[in-house]
Amino acid sequence: NNAANVIYVCPSTPLQAALSRVLMADANYYDRLRDKFDQKRRFASDALTDLGFQIYNSGSAFYLWTRIPEEFSDALKFNEMLMEKAGVAGVPGSAFADSDDWDSYMRICIAREDLILEGALEKLRTALR
Repeated sequence: NNAANVIYVCPSTPLQAALSRVLMADANYYDRLRDKFDQKRRFASDALTDLGFQIYNSGSAFYLWTRIPEEFSDALKFNEMLMEKAGVAGVPGSAFADSDDWDSYMRICIAREDLILEGALEKLRTALR
């Protein structure tokens, strides 16, 4: 709707000023957030590496870019299997490129609560056994 477009696409100057104050209210917020994502990244990277994924760690993203385990060659089919067997999913690499070069890659989001991330990784472990 038009009101939502104004708020999301073109926020007013007073709203931007207020938001900048809120975002800077806690000087250590971003350091803590970065540390939290570093912990999530290490935890998920270790778990996925143990399952045969190759991790390409950006060191800063809210997701992991991975090559799927070698016994699988098609991330789209691999992802469908994960959804059916485990109720978890990633985003096949082919969603980000027009070439076949990325068919064995997957993007896995780590921007969830720790318990949800741990549960998803356990479901993934079970599906790959």
